[in-house]
Amino acid sequence: MLQFQTSKVVSDGQRSKVNIFQQFSKKSNKTKKSDGKRKYLRKTSFRPNRFFYTVVTQKLIILKFLQNMSKSRKFANDPDNQLIQTTENTFSPSTSAISSNLSSEHLISSQFSEPPSKRPRQLKLFGSTKVNELSDSEIKAIDKSLIKMIVADYQPLSLVENVGFIEYTKKLQPLYSIPSRKVLTSKLLPQEYNVILLKIKFILLNVNDLSITTDIWTSDSNKSYITVTCHFIFDDQLYSPVIATKEVSDRHTGQNIAVTLTNIFNDWNIANKIITEVSDNGSNIKNAINEHLLKHHHPCVAHTLNLSINEAINGNSDINQILKKCRTIVGHFKHSSNATEKLKDFQLQMNLPPLKVKQNVPTRWNSSFIMMERLVNIKTPLSATMSILPRAPNYLNASE
Repeated sequence: MLQFQTSKVVSDGQRSKVNIFQQFSKKSNKTKKSDGKRKYLRKTSFRPNRFFYTVVTQKLIILKFLQNMSKSRKFANDPDNQLIQTTENTFSPSTSAISSNLSSEHLISSQFSEPPSKRPRQLKLFGSTKVNELSDSEIKAIDKSLIKMIVADYQPLSLVENVGFIEYTKKLQPLYSIPSRKVLTSKLLPQEYNVILLKIKFILLNVNDLSITTDIWTSDSNKSYITVTCHFIFDDQLYSPVIATKEVSDRHTGQNIAVTLTNIFNDWNIANKIITEVSDNGSNIKNAINEHLLKHHHPCVAHTLNLSINEAINGNSDINQILKKCRTIVGHFKHSSNATEKLKDFQLQMNLPPLKVKQNVPTRWNSSFIMMERLVNIKTPLSATMSILPRAPNYLNASE
């Protein structure tokens, strides 16, 4: 066993030297101080491994530390002038006890750790503690973003049941569980609705004047609804929130429409703040606003313009004839996939972008313009396509 001995310090302050590895002292003192320890290890009868060298190095550093501590003022002022008692201890391969003492009593541990290996260790970017669940605030934030996406992008509620969407969200955040469609409709959507509702009502309390736009429309299930949007300026910013969409089950008379609108206005406390109401030129809605609600009615400009243009077109037989032929051509391509593919092939052969025909909508006058504009843009490939189709309608002549 390797042993070390520390000498007792006498009262006159003189300190004796610490004898390290006493049985090898004669050989080690002959070598230079800087590399004496390494040469001593190489001259021994055994080959020290890396662990042994590390342990010995740590022991030497610790003993040097104890010597320095014995010279400090803290111990020099000791009443008994006795700093270190002579003891004989036996070295063991472990330094756990003395390292623990240095760490707890003297706050020294990392300086005397094992020398780093040649291969650098990878830094840990994250703690070893695994997170098994999200916090309530994190879940609420993700739920809110999901609701915003559904509402702002007009996504169906069945989106949360789609396999691809579920897999996609799991890749983004594996710890997040997508709420079911039932949870969306019964909890999350109502909660977000109430938050927005209170926010808009608070703003409306500070608004003195506003205008209303309203329209009655029919859904795919053949149910009638009325939608009301209010427009106002608050804090130098224009707001146009939809404040109501309600089913209209009664007959669409002026009186029934007026009752429905009155209930909506009372729910929001805005009946006395309305300056004007905008709607289409339907006689029933005009009657409800002018005669029953006693408000100023402003006809929809887009609807009025559409009525004016349609009346002008219907009064011109030549334009009517051209529009009729255009609708027939577009309808043929809309109902024939073969004709559409032939048109696309000719466009690619001519190095033109593959554009499809567009159909007009009677209630939108500009859709007729868009339809004819598209036919003019693709007239060359369209003419070539119609020349090889067996049952193609008559194409426009040069004058048309």
